[in-house]
Amino acid sequence: MTNAVIMSEKQLQQLKDELASDILKGVERLLASSSEERAVDRRQMAETLGVGIATIDRLVSQGVIPSMLINSRRAFLPSEVFEALKAKSAA
Repeated sequence: MTNAVIMSEKQLQQLKDELASDILKGVERLLASSSEERAVDRRQMAETLGVGIATIDRLVSQGVIPSMLINSRRAFLPSEVFEALKAKSAA
């Protein structure tokens, strides 16, 4: 025995539109979450900048680059560090 759903063309089109809208919203959420910047640790930030960890520590202590503490570990948002370094070099 098969079950059938009977819909008018208008109802079918509304269902298609709603499904397409829901799928699009889901894809947009996935794209937004995958493009969110992730914090990196001291080693990763040093590698990204091509400097040593001691240099990173010095720049933090001098207030040149921003950082945050997460569970007593120092972390960085690379975009904020790049902006701070650009501002410092422009000054």
